Amino acid sequence: MRRPGEQLGRLMSPWACPSRDAATVLRPLPLANPRSPCSSALCSSPSPYLYWISPPRCRCWLEMVDQAPSSPAPRAWSALRRHVLPLLLRQRWRLLLGLATLVVVDVAQLISPRLMGQAVDALAEGAEVWSIALLVLGLGALVAVLRWLWRICFVGASRRVRRDLRARLFDRVLGLDGQARSRYSSGDLITRSTTDVEAVGMACGFGILAAADALVMILLVAQRVPAVGGSAAAWALLPLPLMAIWVLWAGRQVHRRFQAVQEGNSALSEEARELLAASRYVKGSGRGEDLSQGFVRANAAQRAAALDLARINAWFDPMIMALAAIAQAILLLAVGGRVIAGELPVGAVVELAGYVALLTWPAMAIGWSVNLLQRGAVAGARIGAVIDEPSSMPCPAQPASLAGVSRLRVCQLDLHLGDEPVLRGLDLELRVGELVGLVGPSGAGKSTLLRCLARLQAVPPGSLYYGAVAAEDADPTEARSLIALAAQEPVLFAGSVRENICLADADCPQERVVAAARAAGIHEEILSLPGGYEAPLGERGLTLSGGQRARIGLARALVCEVPFLLLDDCLAAVDGDRAAQVVAGLRQAVGSRGALVVAHRLATVAACDRILVLEGGRLSESGSHEALLRQGGHYAQIWALQHGQSDAASGAGHD
Repeated sequence: MRRPGEQLGRLMSPWACPSRDAATVLRPLPLANPRSPCSSALCSSPSPYLYWISPPRCRCWLEMVDQAPSSPAPRAWSALRRHVLPLLLRQRWRLLLGLATLVVVDVAQLISPRLMGQAVDALAEGAEVWSIALLVLGLGALVAVLRWLWRICFVGASRRVRRDLRARLFDRVLGLDGQARSRYSSGDLITRSTTDVEAVGMACGFGILAAADALVMILLVAQRVPAVGGSAAAWALLPLPLMAIWVLWAGRQVHRRFQAVQEGNSALSEEARELLAASRYVKGSGRGEDLSQGFVRANAAQRAAALDLARINAWFDPMIMALAAIAQAILLLAVGGRVIAGELPVGAVVELAGYVALLTWPAMAIGWSVNLLQRGAVAGARIGAVIDEPSSMPCPAQPASLAGVSRLRVCQLDLHLGDEPVLRGLDLELRVGELVGLVGPSGAGKSTLLRCLARLQAVPPGSLYYGAVAAEDADPTEARSLIALAAQEPVLFAGSVRENICLADADCPQERVVAAARAAGIHEEILSLPGGYEAPLGERGLTLSGGQRARIGLARALVCEVPFLLLDDCLAAVDGDRAAQVVAGLRQAVGSRGALVVAHRLATVAACDRILVLEGGRLSESGSHEALLRQGGHYAQIWALQHGQSDAASGAGHD
């Protein structure tokens, strides 16, 4: 568990600048760099927000704030253009139909005030108005039908954009390498794929709709008002520039504050996910209140950011409506005198009032549209940041085929993670039908090597070959399809036992499933579950013990029909007797496939054809079990220690 609030501090970006004034009231400021090397109490604070009640004393913090980007808006709109616009263009015919329908609706609405003015003049003259009334009713029915149509068009396009964008984001997340994936917490990715995608969808639907409707209506009204009331009536349009200025300023505020809200949502989701995932430990430790402080602080910070956004939203629509009311007041002042003087008929005043009243919805639509578009821009930038993550293992334009590959080969592999060397000058070969063991102390690079072989970790060019094909010349997805990996800590899903074992092949025959479970030593225990192979495992397989989860993970690898198996110490959580039974049948279960077995318990690999000893990222020993014992190196020393413990505990050992 991270320290309370550390997650939020890591995720939040600089969106406000601290005041240098000692009189500053409590003001939340996100940490730009919570892992700063500065040793002051200010920078080492675990809190995601700092509340300033005195001038800052930390020069490091001031430098970080000074280096913070001034505005993320250009990047946000660029992300929308690159990632959302192509998806929106796929719906262009639907959107064009919606826009055409919208223009017809606005023109029809513009006819109503004119009909009302004619009706008033007709009533003043004592004439009948039934025909005008029928026209108004027919016009209203037409507007209702066309409004339904453009809603179908815009909302349908919005839904499809959300679907495509969410699918693209999900595909990119699955393709992230370990280093890129570590930059995003699970809670953050969940927020980006839900609320951020929804914000983009709203911007592409009702955001575009409201903007187009407001623009068309304002242009039509701006043309009709002077035509009916003369130049004096045009003064009623004076608030429009003021409205534009207000919208531009408030839009920037919405953009900045909504970004803080979304980042707060990401942090809050991650804190909740961590607490739920560790709920048993939280309960068992008796420190639930202490461990939940991170969630409490993230919740308070998110609430503060949401209230900050609500404040600007609370002023937004009232200001727009106030300017629209001012426009109507100006109209009455401008044309009222002409009506009294007899220069304008009463019907013209009613018509003008109707036109100005039509500006009420565009005024609201402008505010709504700006709000939705700014939110969509922020959300699009957050989604684009994940999609734009550079791939360390790109698929070549013309990937070489990996059909019939019968060996994996590592040649002088040097791998650094950050500045730390992990693998150094490593040479290794794994052939089909060969059982190879890999042992070594913790941190020697065993799991990293397996990730490289499985194409889950990028390697330097020319250091990894599948048959005669270099890894960089092959499609990473095809390379992964050659390998089944049983991890030390397998991930189980909330489905049935069978669904978890058959994860790579849902149509796998039951006979193969049972054979794999028998080889993994879990078949009898599965049968003892209510429902057997159809028994639900619950979230992350929490209904099983650690050893049972490990053996189901091993069965999942064994059931795959692939040429290579990589077993990453998957029997570490299994008791000694059970592990000995699994090891005894491992060669038969592997069959004609090549298998690289990582283990800390040397008895697991004693029967392998070859055993490799990895120390400090280098291969220090290689040979059969007997040959390594005769060498008297690291392997022999560890064997002597474990062999004695094994005899004392259960009497199971190798001579």
